Amino acid sequence: METQTLRSKRGERKVTQEAICAAMKEFDLRFRAQEEVTGTLYAVDHDGKRYPPKRILAIATGVPVQYFSGGEPSNHIFRNLGFNVLKVKSYRRTLKTPSEIAREERRLKLPVPQVKVMLKSLFAQKWIRLHEDFSKLADSEYPGVYVLAYSTPRLQRKQAKEKDIYYVGVSHAGVKGRLKQFITGLEDGGHHSGAKRFFFSVARQVPYSKLRRKKTFFVAAISVPCRYLKNDRTPLDLCKLGVVADLEWCVLARVKAKIGNEPWLNKK
Repeated sequence: METQTLRSKRGERKVTQEAICAAMKEFDLRFRAQEEVTGTLYAVDHDGKRYPPKRILAIATGVPVQYFSGGEPSNHIFRNLGFNVLKVKSYRRTLKTPSEIAREERRLKLPVPQVKVMLKSLFAQKWIRLHEDFSKLADSEYPGVYVLAYSTPRLQRKQAKEKDIYYVGVSHAGVKGRLKQFITGLEDGGHHSGAKRFFFSVARQVPYSKLRRKKTFFVAAISVPCRYLKNDRTPLDLCKLGVVADLEWCVLARVKAKIGNEPWLNKK
């Protein structure tokens, strides 16, 4: 059995391909719904899924991520064990022309937005159908807060209201990607904690696409253009990520103040 050595501040640990595969299965079962994969600079591509290299090594060896180096030292272990390591695309690679890149650079340098302004903007949004239209959300490739409603088609294009909110979510690595995880989780009960709760408690393990008497999911969101990859982000970007985290709690607080309860799907 081929092995590689992880060198850490806690000593050396032997790593095998079998241990890595077992760690990936554990990550899928226990952590994928709560942890973003796209927030890392590299990802291990395996069986159609992407995994954060340091996190997988930590699970496989029992060594916390803060005790060993990421990047190439970790990637070297995966490659030598036969795994494919990819460099995650940043926002620059999704833009086509120098003028687009320059314009986006100017947006990324804008001051940190105020939470109260973002809160007002979010509740000025109109509901759109999650499954059909979520990709139309503005700046959804960036971190942000999203709210979901689960209702009859009457909500289409109506302003988001506290009483209609079924779930409040946040993503520090792109709202669009997180919504994709939610949609996938509605089908198999994984990938997203809210989707898991719906799958098991509401749908009774029936995929959403096969539910006979289902309502429609709607979404509204607000995102903050900023760099979120650890090696790219600046102090300004970190402050913006902090505002995104703050906004999630403020949305929950506003909903509870208005209706007396937090959204059902947020309960744990």
